[in-house]
Amino acid sequence: MKITEQLWRLQELEEQLKEANSQKKIFVGGKEIQGNIQEHKNLKRQYEETKLSIDTKKIDIKRLEQLLEDMNAKKEENRGNLYGGKINDLKQLGILLKDQEKMEAEVSEIEKELLRAIELLEEYEKNSEETYDGERKLGSQIKKMLSDRQKNIETVEKTVEDLTHQIEEIKALISKKEMELYEYIKTRKNRPVAQINEDICTGCNMDVPLMTITLLRKGEIATCDNCGRILHKSE
Repeated sequence: MKITEQLWRLQELEEQLKEANSQKKIFVGGKEIQGNIQEHKNLKRQYEETKLSIDTKKIDIKRLEQLLEDMNAKKEENRGNLYGGKINDLKQLGILLKDQEKMEAEVSEIEKELLRAIELLEEYEKNSEETYDGERKLGSQIKKMLSDRQKNIETVEKTVEDLTHQIEEIKALISKKEMELYEYIKTRKNRPVAQINEDICTGCNMDVPLMTITLLRKGEIATCDNCGRILHKSE
């Protein structure tokens, strides 16, 4: 393998290693999973709050039902006094009629309040079921994501290990002087090695002199006169 081929291969391996390390960082960070975990916590808290609202509303409904029962009993008692034929005093009769009207209005308001409480309870129970289902589904999804994440981390770690080994192997084939040139150019260019395509440097899109191409054909190392990258011409 020519020196330029070795350097080109080294560049490819290093780019693959950089990409693998970036993927590993993403998998280890688990940003998407963390977002889902936070959402799951929010759903769980929302479910607990809704359960508390349901319990509170049930107590409220029992209170209203008892209040309605008591008020209806008083209303019936007053009705009995009113229409039982035992009261002849017109003033007292007028008082009982007003009391009856007042209790009728109170019963009507309690019935409305009870109906609103029952409707609200039904809404809470529906929301509770939906939240519970959402929490369980998201929990299962998170569990799978965590399992997949671990597999991905193990896979990418194996890739990093293999690439690192290949890089060390190919570096062992390259002389110290050539490696120093490669590393020097890499500090200035993202890609220190550029291919030649139809006598054009793909790093800067400038013509490569015939003398430079001749050197490359002889297996010697050469750089682009314009961008300074090491040139590689594939056979």
